[in-house]
Amino acid sequence: MKKMKWVLAIIGFIVLLLICSILYQNLREDYTNQQAKKTNVEENIQEGNTNKKQAKNFTIYDEQGNALHLSDFAGKGIVINVWTTWCGYCKEEMPYFDKLYQENKDNVHFLMVNVLDGGTESVENGIAYRNGQGYSFPIYFDKEFNLIYSYQLTGYPNTIFIDKDGNLEDIHYGLITEEQLKEGIEKIK
Repeated sequence: MKKMKWVLAIIGFIVLLLICSILYQNLREDYTNQQAKKTNVEENIQEGNTNKKQAKNFTIYDEQGNALHLSDFAGKGIVINVWTTWCGYCKEEMPYFDKLYQENKDNVHFLMVNVLDGGTESVENGIAYRNGQGYSFPIYFDKEFNLIYSYQLTGYPNTIFIDKDGNLEDIHYGLITEEQLKEGIEKIK
């Protein structure tokens, strides 16, 4: 009986080793394939062969209530900041946007988009907040969550960078630093 247990234990151990060997080979092949794909992507980027993704068009409204589309801002790089007046992180990063707007407004469109929720967020509150802080950038309003749905945004703040050809360069989720904002702007000029 003891011999049978030992034989079964040895057979079980051998089967376990075979399974582990097969899993190891599969994982190794997957890793090798991923590394090859990563190398291809890096080579394409270095050669300038990136397949850039076209930015999705959406509708927002200016301070006078006029409907505008992302395509209306074509020809320059675009920085879109998605914010609300009750968002602490949004308020924290706004001075960077105002400063860099002043420095880059001739070369880059700044779309400071206040998302209206049908409650506390309103056009009047957005304008009052901007004016009360002394910011000079124009603000726009996402009244129907058109921008939010187009880019599947789930929180605030978010910053979207679009190059002058209308290609989506990057989306920064959450609080952005002044340095990150400067880097994003340089990429889209």
